[in-house]
Amino acid sequence: MEQQLENSLQAVLRARFGQKFIVPNWKGRAFGFYTDNADFPKMDVLEATVNVASASNLKLLPSTQKSLQNQVSLASTPSDVLPHMSAALDAAKPAIVF
Repeated sequence: MEQQLENSLQAVLRARFGQKFIVPNWKGRAFGFYTDNADFPKMDVLEATVNVASASNLKLLPSTQKSLQNQVSLASTPSDVLPHMSAALDAAKPAIVF
């Protein structure tokens, strides 16, 4: 699932930043390189994690979502947050399908 998280985060960042997103060494580049809006990285990390959870038929609890977003800042890099994204998936619950 680690690769799915990486792929999802990269896709979300590409969607937000377009040509400003630089692929080489992307995991080591702080989110602040792309924006000065502290909410964008929090939203992007959560969106990428929720996308993977949904694809795996899992749901993140609100407390898990908040905890994950609290781990993200403009100084964070994707390498910093990927372990937290993985931990959030580990804490996810099965999605109820009716």
